[in-house]
Amino acid sequence: MKSILTFCIVILFAIVPYYSYAQDEEGEDKTGKLGKLAGSYEDEDESSKKNKNKDEERDAFFAHLAMDIVGHAISNMQPGPYPYNGSASNFSPADPYPGGILHTQFSYFRHDENLFGLLWRFNYAYQRFGISVDLINLLEDIGDRYDNLNLAAGRLSWDFIGKQDFRLSGQLGVRNLFHETVSTSGPEAGFRFIGLPRKPFIVEGSGTVASINGRQFSTLSGTFGLMIKRVHLFMGGQIIRSSEIAIDGVLLGLRIWL
Repeated sequence: MKSILTFCIVILFAIVPYYSYAQDEEGEDKTGKLGKLAGSYEDEDESSKKNKNKDEERDAFFAHLAMDIVGHAISNMQPGPYPYNGSASNFSPADPYPGGILHTQFSYFRHDENLFGLLWRFNYAYQRFGISVDLINLLEDIGDRYDNLNLAAGRLSWDFIGKQDFRLSGQLGVRNLFHETVSTSGPEAGFRFIGLPRKPFIVEGSGTVASINGRQFSTLSGTFGLMIKRVHLFMGGQIIRSSEIAIDGVLLGLRIWL
């Protein structure tokens, strides 16, 4: 599995320059980078507006489905396994997944002194099935005020590779973008891998691609961290990209495996 982990890390770093290449400077209209990113997804025709109600119904369906599954899982779960729980490289104890794996994540994102934000993430996994919910809240100082952009997503996942020291999953779900100038959503696909190279270290990478109003939106991240009991401390990088601009930055945070 270490050879697969190495391959995933090489691929992740190989595509980082491509994702960062679309980075652009602020325009003269002082909308800032967040305003430019959000502006990429404003409705341009009536057909997009007619589909808005259908999009909202779809989003509500997935939200209720996720909440029902998560609520049932939490009400019936026991304390779950966590990486390096008494063994060299292992996600699970001898009795695998007594109540699934549940962890919450909080991290700080910084692009530059004017653009920064917070990322919140919730993950639940039972055997090969998983649920991921995340919220990215970005702030940008554009001179006379702070601009704000919220990015929310909910995805269902399946582990195509589920080893004791390496997991690779594919994901399908919905991405929502909310800004003062636009609020819209679209379907999203993604991947995530997490590997345990040697106690107490953890390597993780993830990426998503969404179609919002017929235009591409994508994210890419990679982190390196260590486990202290059930607390996972990590640092790495995050890229948020539209067809017109890419916003990259440093990611620092912690994850608690419940």
